[in-house]
Amino acid sequence: MEYTREDLIEAKRQIDSTLHKLREALKTFETKEKPERYKSQITLAKRRMKAFEIANFFIENEIENSYRQFRCWVKSSLSKCSPDRILHGKLKIAELENMRKIRK
Repeated sequence: MEYTREDLIEAKRQIDSTLHKLREALKTFETKEKPERYKSQITLAKRRMKAFEIANFFIENEIENSYRQFRCWVKSSLSKCSPDRILHGKLKIAELENMRKIRK
């Protein structure tokens, strides 16, 4: 499946929020009077945190890769454009995105 950069950024934001809540829950369980009574909840929280951290790692990589690909695409598009289409040495982002959609 393909996801937009915005989809990935939103997914990362949601994972970051969930990670924060898990960390707070873990602190709560670990500071209880008898934390051994919450061993299964502590283990589950730690496993979920690890899973979300892995997902975040791959999402961050994908966001960075998509940004690099977009920059390369912009550079190649600029080299193919006539000077009258370039505004102060840069194409408007909206125009670049439209060109990209047309080529697909």
